[in-house]
Amino acid sequence: MRRVLIVVFVVTQVGAALAQSGGMGGAGAPGGTAGAGGTAPTGHRQPRPSDVPTGTAEDRAQKLQEQKNAEGDRTTKSICSNCGGR
Repeated sequence: MRRVLIVVFVVTQVGAALAQSGGMGGAGAPGGTAGAGGTAPTGHRQPRPSDVPTGTAEDRAQKLQEQKNAEGDRTTKSICSNCGGR
């Protein structure tokens, strides 16, 4: 029984050491191929500006907010004509 426990202990320690050192490989392992050539593995490439479509939803939302702000500024000027728009 003692030998079985020693074997189980050694196997678990070796497995943990390999997992921490990246000896088992894998996509997220520090010794993997992700940073070897300076490029990401296939399917994990960062998008470039040419890959991102122009006119995103954030741009449209910002444009709408600017229109609402301009409308609010016009309303405020008509209410408070003596303050000079401050």
